[in-house]
Parts: sequence; structure tokens; C-alpha cells
Amino acid sequence: MSTETRFTPTPLLVERGVASGLSVVVYGDHGTLGVLGGHSRTERHFTEDEADFLQTIANVVSAGVLRRRGEEEVAARTTELANSNKELEAFSYSVSHDLRAPLRAIHGFSKILLEDYAECLDDEGRRVLGIICANTEKMGQLIDDILAFSRLGRHDLQSSMVDMDGLVRSVADELMELEQGREVRIHIEPLPEAFGDLALLRQVWANLVSNALKFTAPKPRADITIDCDERAEDILYRIRDNGAGFDMRYVETLFGVFRRLHGHEFPGTGIGLAIVKRIITRHGGTVGAEGRENEGACFTFTLPHPPQGDDS
Repeated sequence: MSTETRFTPTPLLVERGVASGLSVVVYGDHGTLGVLGGHSRTERHFTEDEADFLQTIANVVSAGVLRRRGEEEVAARTTELANSNKELEAFSYSVSHDLRAPLRAIHGFSKILLEDYAECLDDEGRRVLGIICANTEKMGQLIDDILAFSRLGRHDLQSSMVDMDGLVRSVADELMELEQGREVRIHIEPLPEAFGDLALLRQVWANLVSNALKFTAPKPRADITIDCDERAEDILYRIRDNGAGFDMRYVETLFGVFRRLHGHEFPGTGIGLAIVKRIITRHGGTVGAEGRENEGACFTFTLPHPPQGDDS
């Protein structure tokens, strides 16, 4: 330890009769915050223990300053996030109202032309109008999906115990009503209860099961299996199908917004799996996928074990 024998007190210290002083540095995360001094009215040499003690106090001061700065940064970011949410709500309102009106007009007038003036059009004219109608319907669905995705960040979780087995079977039965004329086998293993938001978990299963049904459409028979693994750290839910599958080189893009690995032969807006990921992430879980082209896919997600003794 170096010792400075010269000490020149400031006028304020002189007024208080200070004759000796000891200073230590108050360190921050990225440099020096300041200097902390200890003073005496008599001339003396400060010991190393006294210097260590003063440095300890300086470290406590540093921790307090950094904690305060952290709180201020969190408060600033919270305010920024609140402002961003307000902007997002304004954007959602604009999308919901300002974009829908012209879209409805395009779709409505196109249908009028098809229904009331079809005899005045040749085959090419009717085909073009059909394309316009189909694309306006697709755009409307895209708007609905974007709004649903944006609302997920503002939706407060209403968590309770969820009968996952009954939920999955209910979703599968509802979706199967739309698959008349297809040979579809959905096998559901017994599933344990989960803890989460019932409406959002229903959305997860609706998206995953409808995807499995969609991508097995070209197969003579659709085989879909839903099961789970109760692991020490969480519960892994799994849905497998024998559908179109995908190239594993692009697995990282599957859960992104508007990321589609198949062409127009399969309808969709590319938001369904992004919604699944956002919901599961908000529940503290993870998502995953495996597949091979033309040999099917397996999608998984995890949820934490329900709290012990929770009867809600």
C-alpha cells in the first residue's frame, strides 16, 4: 500500500479543523464513481486496516449507487415498454379498422361481379375475379392472425389447473368435424393435468392439431399421435404426424412470424407456430420440432410441473 504524506485540505475541511486525511476510490461497473474520504483533526498516519475499512464502506456505497441506477433504468425501460404497448394498441386499432374497410370493399364488389355479372365475363375474367376474392379472404385472415399475435403480449395469464387430456380430445373432435371424407386416425395417450391459461393452451393445441391435419392432407391416411413424457424438470407434450414433414436445415425458422417452409399447396399465413411459441414461452416452457421431408413431423412443447397442492 502506498502512503501519501502530503495532505492539503480544502477550505471546508480547514474550517472544521481537519489535519489528516485518507481517500479511497469508489468503483463502478465501468470505471470510477468517485472518491470517499476519511479525515482526522490530528496529524496521524492511517493504518492499512483503516484503509481496508474505508474501502469496504466505499464498496457498500458503490453497490447502493449501482442498485439505484439499475432501478432507474428499469423504471425507464418500463415506461418505454408502456409507451410501446400504447403504440402497438394504436397500430392494432388502425389495422383492425382502417385496413379492413377497403379490404371488405374489394372483396364485396368482386363477389357482386361474380354473382351478378358472371354472364358478361369470359372464363379468364371470372378466373381473375376468383383470384381477387381468394386473396382478399387470405388478407383478412392474415390481419386476424397479426392481431391475435400482437394481443398475446398484453394478455394477462389466467392460470389454473387444466385437464389437458380432456382439452386435447375436445380440440381434436372439433377439428375432425371439418375433415369429412378423409381417413384420419388421431391417437391420444392419457395426458396429465397442466397449470396454465386454459384459453391460451386451447389455442396451442388448436394450432398444432390443425397443422397436423393440414400437412397430412395429401396422404391416403393421416396418422396423428399425441402423447407426453413426464420428466423430472417439466412435462413434454408431443404431437406426431405422417405428413409432408420439413427439411431439418430450416428448423430454426419454423417458429418465426411469416416463416413458411411449404408453398401455396398448403394454406396458411405463417403465424400459427409463432403464436404457439409465444404462448408456451409465457408459460415458462420451450418448443421444439423434428421432421423429414415427406415422412412427417413431430412438434413438442414443455410446461413446468403444476404447483404442489394447487387447487385453483
